[in-house]
Amino acid sequence: MQKPSKIRNPLLAPMRDNYIRGTATSALSTTHALLFHCGNRQLRLVTCHSVIEDRGRAPVIAAGRPLSPGDEREILDLLTTRQSANASTLQLYPERLLHADPTRMLWWAPSQVRPMHLRDLEGSKTILTRWPTLVLLARDRRLYLAALPTDVRPSADTELFHAPLPNIYASTELCHGDAVLPKDDGPNAIGGWEEVVFGSAFTHANFDANLAPIRSGKSEGVDTFWRCRDGKEVPFPNKRLVPLDLTLGQWYANPKQGAT
Repeated sequence: MQKPSKIRNPLLAPMRDNYIRGTATSALSTTHALLFHCGNRQLRLVTCHSVIEDRGRAPVIAAGRPLSPGDEREILDLLTTRQSANASTLQLYPERLLHADPTRMLWWAPSQVRPMHLRDLEGSKTILTRWPTLVLLARDRRLYLAALPTDVRPSADTELFHAPLPNIYASTELCHGDAVLPKDDGPNAIGGWEEVVFGSAFTHANFDANLAPIRSGKSEGVDTFWRCRDGKEVPFPNKRLVPLDLTLGQWYANPKQGAT
């Protein structure tokens, strides 16, 4: 049995030996340091420091200042140079990309007539119909979907709706089954993530309340709803959308907080 570590909640996991050996083969120079100031086991302040050399050319942490937005950008630039050092072309972000950081990517897909693949115990069927406008969030190798009532580019304050599709949990996460996920999490992978949604077969309903009942009070499963939409190119009926009770900004911060 492994002896428990005396350090609780370390900020950084131990580096792999092969990573250390790989970086040690190149000439390194320590230029910056971040100090994390904690109280009551909570992070209270982060200060940014330059690293200078003393008379013996040993690195010394100089006086610092609280981390500012400018410091954050500089640190981010330093971190991303490891990936872009060999890049010879400029990467332009797609028009539909709303926001991206090293762990998340947010974009929207306007309503469009597309094939939709459906599969159940009775067999497979591909229909041609107009999809609702969707917002997609790739986060931690998971994909989350929400819906919009219009194709207008959303803002952080835009109210979201449950995606009225099969295979979506109440948490808005897509059950992707055996679909192949893209290896890249960056903007270039938008097409690969969309293929998981638009190119894979929906197989079952994971959440019964992501489609509002019809006016007469008669309810229908989301699978039945889409099978009856074959050949219909008219806009998705917004009266069938169910509010997610989250804005886009809130959903981006934590997509699962709207789950009941």
